[in-house]
Amino acid sequence: ERLRRDGVSIGICTSARPDFITALKPHIPVLTDLVKTTVCQGMYIKGKPDPEPLLMTLQKMGLSPQQTRYVGDAESDYQMALNARVPFVYFCAGEPDSKIPETVDTMNDHREIFPSIEDKG
Repeated sequence: ERLRRDGVSIGICTSARPDFITALKPHIPVLTDLVKTTVCQGMYIKGKPDPEPLLMTLQKMGLSPQQTRYVGDAESDYQMALNARVPFVYFCAGEPDSKIPETVDTMNDHREIFPSIEDKG
């Protein structure tokens, strides 16, 4: 909610099935508002690490790769971002994945996104 209040465009790029997202909506009401910018399994042909899901999400959002950052929690997310030429932020709340270089921007808590947005305007 805070991201939306701050004017941040939000899209969801997931390998989850549509029925899983539908099941989450009663528990996470904001998902209903994000349906137009959500890309999930069945909407794309090639999955992660192919750039298709992420590029499709950006297209739905009306953004270019240069206008965004992709936050992901897996090596396949990192590879997809590289393939799509989208800046990547690694969300790592536990043990880091050794396949993701230590030089990649990392956040360990979802609340860390707020200062980074404020710092970058």
